[in-house]
Amino acid sequence: SRRPSPRLPSRAAPMASDGKEGEGKDGAKEAPKMTEAVGDCGACGNTIAGGSYMRALDKVWHSDCFKCTECGAGFPDGRFLPKDNKPYCEDDYRKLFGAKCAGCGEPVVGGLKAVDKSWHPDCFKCHECGKVLPLGEKFSKGPGGNVYCAADAERLFAVKCAACGKAITGSMFKALDATWHQDCFNCAECGTSLSDGKFAPKDGKPYCTACFDDKFREKVMCAACGKRITDSYATLFDRKYHSDCVACAECGVRFGADQVAFSYDGDIYCESHYHSRLPSCAGCGKNIETEHVAVNHGELRHMACLSCFVCGTKVESAAAFVRLGFVVCKTHNSGELPKDKEEAMEAKQKAADERAAKEARASEGAAAAGESAGGAGGAGGA
Repeated sequence: SRRPSPRLPSRAAPMASDGKEGEGKDGAKEAPKMTEAVGDCGACGNTIAGGSYMRALDKVWHSDCFKCTECGAGFPDGRFLPKDNKPYCEDDYRKLFGAKCAGCGEPVVGGLKAVDKSWHPDCFKCHECGKVLPLGEKFSKGPGGNVYCAADAERLFAVKCAACGKAITGSMFKALDATWHQDCFNCAECGTSLSDGKFAPKDGKPYCTACFDDKFREKVMCAACGKRITDSYATLFDRKYHSDCVACAECGVRFGADQVAFSYDGDIYCESHYHSRLPSCAGCGKNIETEHVAVNHGELRHMACLSCFVCGTKVESAAAFVRLGFVVCKTHNSGELPKDKEEAMEAKQKAADERAAKEARASEGAAAAGESAGGAGGAGGA
């Protein structure tokens, strides 16, 4: 703010006496005629014992000695300005002790008062563009106490929006060590307003949680439903699942925190359906859950259930022999086989070959169908 500077006060100088008591020619009260010394003169230091004298600044003065301390001029109108108990004319007082214009450095009489400084009205200018700032026009205080017009103050010192780069004069939003217009604090990807304060930062930019997840987070897919996991999830058998998708693949029963899940062929099962999925051992008939081996053209057996196909004698895996794809003991690894066992081996071999051929044809048909569908999808109309 600014206001006109007040004028400095002035003092009326008491006039010296000429021997009569009354009013002097300028209205100052005269001292009575003295017949004894009244003191030493405040200027020359000589004793005043009579004649014309005056009182001022708690001192007595010869009338001819009461002058401006700086220029030596008298005070014909009886007015002076005191400083350190000495009298000064108004011009010298203002020159020596009065306010100086912050613009030109010269004494200010009247003038303006702004930013704790005094100014001549014509010196009150924008420090940047030099424009005179008339009374009533807005201005701002800048570094060093300098004044700036509103336009330059905004351009030079106003807080800038991190998004649009323009000055912020109204409501603002502070985030990511920067300041933003309220309307400019939006998702850097989709532009959605983030004024509710919910956002995820990346490289100094704000993102809504959906765009941040899509753009920067690892895409974790649920092993059960195949959809993306964006919130809490469970990890079972090195696979991730939505919390609601942790259920038996057969019956759909959900697993609680105290229940045990079983894994088979990439899916999870409750205990009963896990066992129903397991293959049975051709030797003991029990489910195979541990180490096993495929033998005899399609049979699965526990390692402990290996036996000679010909005589049924149990054999250790280290002592087992394979003849025509069948496990046999050392005795039946050579020589002529019983007719019925030889025929059984041939039948089992033939059945295994037919299964393999059938699976091969099915696989070839599926591949051909896929190629046909792809070709049809890419063909254009004539």
